[in-house]
Amino acid sequence: MEKVFQGGKWFVIFCAVFILVWFAQQTVSSMRLEDEAKAIGCGVFTWFWPAENCQSEAEITEASIISKNDNDAVIKIKGKQVLIRYNPASQLDRKNARQQTMDCSALLTLYRQNNRWILGRLEL
Repeated sequence: MEKVFQGGKWFVIFCAVFILVWFAQQTVSSMRLEDEAKAIGCGVFTWFWPAENCQSEAEITEASIISKNDNDAVIKIKGKQVLIRYNPASQLDRKNARQQTMDCSALLTLYRQNNRWILGRLEL
């Protein structure tokens, strides 16, 4: 029998480069998705309630992808949330404000629409 296909060194090099490029693309895609989830989570946990003289600031420190496919992704985010309660007379004076720091976490479900990730569901 004669050999129909013989893998040479150039074919092996091509396959190795192809696998490396694919792996790099997947890594960058995951990093981008985690950054998007951190930004969305920061927007969820940062708010201002003037009627009650309350404000919340958040810093999302960790985002991990639980599942991901072409059209949706589930991401767990964790961070620190600072609740600030102002005295009625000193709205902008942080020295007289009471602050409380706590951990915050959420499970985000993002959907892809027009090549952008949008928030579909939020579980606290």
